[in-house]
Amino acid sequence: MDKCYNGEEVGSKVTYSFLTKYQPKLSLHGHIHESPDVTNRWYAKLGRTICIQPGQLNEFTYVTIDLSTMKFDRIKDTQGSKKVEG
Repeated sequence: MDKCYNGEEVGSKVTYSFLTKYQPKLSLHGHIHESPDVTNRWYAKLGRTICIQPGQLNEFTYVTIDLSTMKFDRIKDTQGSKKVEG
């Protein structure tokens, strides 16, 4: 969720420690916009926590989340055409 184009992982160690210690149901991220393109991953599980990082470079990108089922889709919207990744 934190990998840059140069391969460097720049995520917060404090955030990682918090997530591993307290295990919230959901954690939303977005600071490293290119990470999903670099790693081909826009979500991950860290113990019981689902971490989501939609990324956004050339397209308007967002994630819809159904909190009752914890199902989510990543949507990329390029000039009015939407691509859904589940």
